[in-house]
Amino acid sequence: MPLRPTASLLFVCLLPAALGAQTGNAPPAARLDSAQRRAIDSVFAPYDTTNVPGCALGVFENGHMAYGRGYGWADLERRVPITTATLFDIGSTSKQFAAASIALLVDEHKLSYGDGTTTTVAASTTVHRSRRRRR
Repeated sequence: MPLRPTASLLFVCLLPAALGAQTGNAPPAARLDSAQRRAIDSVFAPYDTTNVPGCALGVFENGHMAYGRGYGWADLERRVPITTATLFDIGSTSKQFAAASIALLVDEHKLSYGDGTTTTVAASTTVHRSRRRRR
């Protein structure tokens, strides 16, 4: 089934390495080779045309961007292309990421759908404090 772009398309790729990256002794930024870049670009080709709302992509390794690219247009009327510097108004899309994260934690038996937020927030605060003490 071909992809059908919509006016509200926002595609964000986050890798666990980017979320857990540490500063300081990180190795130099990795670069994707041309075959890897072509493979990624082929996935996003439907968004890399005129008159199509687009998306932005960032691939991170060891806390550094290995590849970044914008595809399509941020503003169709004014013909503004999407770049790696384009800022997106994400609106309420973070709710889906929060829900997916909770579902993963439930699958790993680290959380229950019946847990109250006070229990979860208190446990998170305790973990945060213990990590701070170890540093």
